[in-house]
Amino acid sequence: MGSSKTRFEQIPVAVVKKIADRDRDKVPPRKKPVSRSSPSNTSSTPAAFGQEARIRFFDTALQLIQGEGDLKSALAPLVQLAAEAANSNSASFYIVDGKKNVLKPLITYGLPPEYVEACGDVRIGEQCCGRAVQHRTPWIVSDMLKDPLFASARTAATLSPIRSGFSVPVIDQNQECIGSLACHFREPHTPTTEEIERNQTWATLIAHIISEYKRGSSAPPWAIKRATS
Repeated sequence: MGSSKTRFEQIPVAVVKKIADRDRDKVPPRKKPVSRSSPSNTSSTPAAFGQEARIRFFDTALQLIQGEGDLKSALAPLVQLAAEAANSNSASFYIVDGKKNVLKPLITYGLPPEYVEACGDVRIGEQCCGRAVQHRTPWIVSDMLKDPLFASARTAATLSPIRSGFSVPVIDQNQECIGSLACHFREPHTPTTEEIERNQTWATLIAHIISEYKRGSSAPPWAIKRATS
């Protein structure tokens, strides 16, 4: 007999607890930016993660456990919470399209349309998100206008107020890298280890949700119309 459990009933309790335990009251000072992109190796600093955001997260988790909503509605609040937890202006989740070897924008929060359009589909191995996926490690671009490794998308930074960002790979339980979760800033910025680790927690939850989606849908995640806010 088939299982009566809902698609999202298996959300890891450890993931929920890890995020809740990281609630903080103080906003960290901004660290001195670096001039080139690199894998993250910053020191740990407490980061803000307010009570309101935590309540919204649990509300979202409850909806998922009850099996309500589609993939976009399930992921969009998590991308927004990732931005708030990193004290960033905006965030995005790009999904891997393995057939074309690119990342496609699935969820964007607070990103100017001209930035998203100028970045286009991100080739794996390029820009910040593409390098995070290729190397399977967090990647930082502290200043998009100066970083030589961000040259392929420098137009996006010149056409918009977005100036820096960092990405973490989204890796599922089968160790497949299925996308990248990024936070973006309007000034040169180097994230703290705490900010990066928190995004890795969100990435773990996103990977789980997508894994459950794949079990119940024949449509590839990258084929879904992009959600923006």
